[in-house]
Amino acid sequence: MASIAYAPIAGVGTSVFLADDQVSAALPIGFTFNFYCANYTNFYISSNGFINFSGGMGSGCCGGQLLPNATMPNNLIAGGWDDLYPPGAGSINYFNTGVAPNRRLIVNFTGIPFCCGTTVGVSFQIILFETTNQIEIHGANYNGISPGTIGVENLTGTLATTPAGRNSGTWTSTNESWRFF
Repeated sequence: MASIAYAPIAGVGTSVFLADDQVSAALPIGFTFNFYCANYTNFYISSNGFINFSGGMGSGCCGGQLLPNATMPNNLIAGGWDDLYPPGAGSINYFNTGVAPNRRLIVNFTGIPFCCGTTVGVSFQIILFETTNQIEIHGANYNGISPGTIGVENLTGTLATTPAGRNSGTWTSTNESWRFF
């Protein structure tokens, strides 16, 4: 993992409408993505600020848990996991860009408030890279996240990587970015 320059990918794609503490149906990645030595072609979006690769993991209510943690949800990428509230404001969408073998999946959480208000709490982007299987998280705004988590965790919740101070912590920041290898 490394801190990188803030450089999100512009664009808007397919909107995903989620209620409080809800997880989307399976969505297509658009390519095969290898995460902790397993290949995936679908992903799920939680209203609480993460994506995962396994159905039935739950929404992660009601705050970003300390990683690693065998308690579900697992098999995830947390871009700003907290008790978020998409019905209050903002949008969630995803899209693909690039051509094989260098495609990218982009998932945007834009202007999402903390539960159960309407004041913007977080805006961030998760990017999955085909072939390299790298992950980038670009945080435009984390406005008093608590407890919040940025990081990745394997299927069993026994392995994880998180930036210092971003593992079930409290912080405020803008234009923060991380790459996971």
